[in-house]
Amino acid sequence: MQRRIAVAIAFLLLAGSALAADAGPLKVSLCEVLKHPADYSGKKLVLRVRITATKEGAFLSDSECAKLGIDLWTDPAVRSDPGLSALHKALREQSVDATMTGVFVPDQYDEIRHRRRSVFKATSAAEITEPHGAKSH
Repeated sequence: MQRRIAVAIAFLLLAGSALAADAGPLKVSLCEVLKHPADYSGKKLVLRVRITATKEGAFLSDSECAKLGIDLWTDPAVRSDPGLSALHKALREQSVDATMTGVFVPDQYDEIRHRRRSVFKATSAAEITEPHGAKSH
């Protein structure tokens, strides 16, 4: 009887961890990710961020931790996503706010600059708007 209970408990624990893994991306602030990068490393996340284009790429930031940020990376294979296409088009004009889904990588090696950096590997973008308080063109 005790063995059956132990097996049942083990099964429930395994089933619970499998459900947690399939729960979908975590909705979290960029500031929280940057405060605890190891906790979010390799995890699929949803972030509401400001995105600014630079001559070297795009940068994600949050007004709550304005001096911090991470680089945006989009795999060419997912650039056909309608949200990412709209994001890249909007960034030609100005910075935007957007809800981004993707994977956080705190220690990506940059082969061009020969250094490690934090990146957000985006798989989709939604709710793309002008930054709060921005003037329309």
